[in-house]
Amino acid sequence: MNLRLLFVDDDAMLLNSTRRQLRLKLPDCELAFCRSAAEAMRHVEQATPDIILSDVRMPDVDGPELLRRVSLAHPETIRIAWTGQSETRQIQRVFGVAHQILSKPCPTEKLVHLISSLGEFRHPIRRSWLLAKLTAPGNGHFDASRLHRVLQRLDAPESSARSIAALIDESPMARARLLGLANSPFFSPAVPVVETSQAITLVGFDMVKAIFIASELNSAQDHPPAVAGEIRRCLDDGIEMSIRVGRSASREGLGEVERSAAMIAALFHRFGAVQFAIHGAEDYVDARQTAGADSEALLQLEQALFGVDRFSVAAYFLSVWGLAPKACQAIASLANRTESDSPMARVLREVLSPSETPPAVRRGVDRPPVGAPEWG
Repeated sequence: MNLRLLFVDDDAMLLNSTRRQLRLKLPDCELAFCRSAAEAMRHVEQATPDIILSDVRMPDVDGPELLRRVSLAHPETIRIAWTGQSETRQIQRVFGVAHQILSKPCPTEKLVHLISSLGEFRHPIRRSWLLAKLTAPGNGHFDASRLHRVLQRLDAPESSARSIAALIDESPMARARLLGLANSPFFSPAVPVVETSQAITLVGFDMVKAIFIASELNSAQDHPPAVAGEIRRCLDDGIEMSIRVGRSASREGLGEVERSAAMIAALFHRFGAVQFAIHGAEDYVDARQTAGADSEALLQLEQALFGVDRFSVAAYFLSVWGLAPKACQAIASLANRTESDSPMARVLREVLSPSETPPAVRRGVDRPPVGAPEWG
């Protein structure tokens, strides 16, 4: 895993401690440490980081402004904010420019696990213009601020189903899909579930997070018809397949964590195609028309256009926004149905149509589709 990492904080002791720990834990990564936003921007001009982690409260130029500048100059960089007890105003500002927010001090093992997971899912995507599109501000046109509020509440130690429900209720689509899943034959509640908090308790936090991300993407009103259609197919088919996978996982005796990961993988098994539709412009529309009803032909055309399969794209995008690594690994595993014979892999193979998994990887011409800008 060869990643360029940039850490920015005006706390010299924290930076020194982080440097000592990560040099041992991430020996293959290129680590850089800066004590101000100005120093960080000078460094970025010389060596673009794959991941930047910045404190929120800093003198002169603060963290939100630094991350905003980095997002504009290098949209392919993953942007993470880490913070202690920062002012509410600054946290609200960072919601619009950071992909994830960590509490400070962050345990070393948690930080290493996060960086390693992001590197793993980033690796298959070799085209810089596609990386830039997937992590650029506003990708997918969803409300990043509302998404962050829900994700922060889900990850908070003191969170409860009732406190999370108050945020979920702000998104009618997320609430409807959550209640629909909770009342499905898979969960088979003794009485109909009508309260959001009850549904959260029943389906679990990881699935709530997945449903909310999916629903937020679909909530945008400015998608062209081709993209809107792909999103509808993704969500409608995903919910159905998620329920089927849950049933199969229960029959196979999968534990709760693996069953949840498999259900999330099924929910998002078409999500990479949504990203292709958003960023592929005219070329992806042409590819769908050329492939017609032949799903395998479409998967081959996607590989030629983007140089990567839809499952790897989905796993990377969702890992950037904080979906559980095990769920992202399950999504990525769909790229090669014969690679793993684990119980979870067998469940996914059993339920998902063979036509949904791609043929052998084929190299395409290294160029962005028509209408997609070349970022470098």
